[in-house]
Amino acid sequence: MLLFGMPVFTDRQQLWAVVVLAVFFGFACIPAVHVFEKCFMDSSVAIVTIFVMNVSIPLFTMTIVIVLGVVGDSPIWDSWRYFLNRAFLIFPQHALGDGLQEICKNYFVSLMFQRFDIDSYKNPIGGDLLSPHLISLTVLGIFFIILNVLLESGLFYRWHEKLCEHFDWVDGKERRHFEELKIVSIQNSLKRNDQNEQISALKAENLCKSYGKGQNAISNITFSVKAGECFGLLGKNGAGKSTIFKILSGQLQPNVGHVEYYHPEISYCPQTNTLDSLLTVRECIEFYGRLRRITNISQVRTSSTCI
Repeated sequence: MLLFGMPVFTDRQQLWAVVVLAVFFGFACIPAVHVFEKCFMDSSVAIVTIFVMNVSIPLFTMTIVIVLGVVGDSPIWDSWRYFLNRAFLIFPQHALGDGLQEICKNYFVSLMFQRFDIDSYKNPIGGDLLSPHLISLTVLGIFFIILNVLLESGLFYRWHEKLCEHFDWVDGKERRHFEELKIVSIQNSLKRNDQNEQISALKAENLCKSYGKGQNAISNITFSVKAGECFGLLGKNGAGKSTIFKILSGQLQPNVGHVEYYHPEISYCPQTNTLDSLLTVRECIEFYGRLRRITNISQVRTSSTCI
């Protein structure tokens, strides 16, 4: 803005107001993107959809507010415009757009009154010009950060499961099926603990995941991985390999069963959207090994012998 000589964004306290508004917008928008990208299965679709939403939301909301301000010429229209303008602040994109509009309007009004030797310029940060926008962005940022932590830690899914059990939102037949699986899972875990006391780096106990009534993605999946092993899952399409890895990486929570990690140094090579689509499988594994601080690539013997 300084290079292009735009005084509306650089004169007086204008630049400081734009910078503060942009920082608060990033504080609110970045956690929101992390939350909404979990609603998509494909990362490329998530990027395009979120980008379109970031562009279309402020265009839609700002158009409504501006049209009401131009067309409406009565106190009722003004009250509706004020109400919608404040209600749309639940969107960080609208808070940014309306905040920039208020900054520009404040500057141009002050230029008009300068002709009459009247200084009507309001400090955008010190006054109440951007207070609603900054408060809204702060609240939204804190909300999405807390929501993201709940989703990543799995607390949200556990609370949802408890609410479903408490308010009887689960079908009776499906609930009995899950209870039977839990009993079988406990029995199998006790038998395996008696037979094998060796501690594994990763242990999956009777994992079961259902996406709907009668749609079982996986059922009674149990396996363990010893320290130093590099493992993968083989199976036909729809067998549940992606679901298992999403459960292991924490993206999904199983309906029944649990996963135990005895060592935090466990890497995950995704099926799609790796470091670069032009890399081979061996190159991907070698680069992931370097990310895990494996300086000598010859240590990754599994990548050479299995590929």
